[in-house]
Amino acid sequence: MKQVLRSYFPMQEEKDNRVQVPTIESWLPHLPNKFGTVVNHISGELLGLPANSKTKRAVSERTGIKLDKKVTADDMNESVVTQILMSLLGSPTHMTR
Repeated sequence: MKQVLRSYFPMQEEKDNRVQVPTIESWLPHLPNKFGTVVNHISGELLGLPANSKTKRAVSERTGIKLDKKVTADDMNESVVTQILMSLLGSPTHMTR
């Protein structure tokens, strides 16, 4: 009888309701790319707007990477992406959303 019920009412897979943390790579655009473009892309993903020049300058100073430098996947490690995210989350654009 159970076999008949299982074929009639197939078991649904349980959904994973845990919080999904984005990977570092998921924040990044296609690389290699200019660092300023990377900051704009991450800002667009996080805030829905490109970063303004003041915010981009602040991110550049915090990370030590010039905005016009072409960065690769090796340059964009977890530490750098985390610094970008922290800078954007502390920016006036985020605070006024």
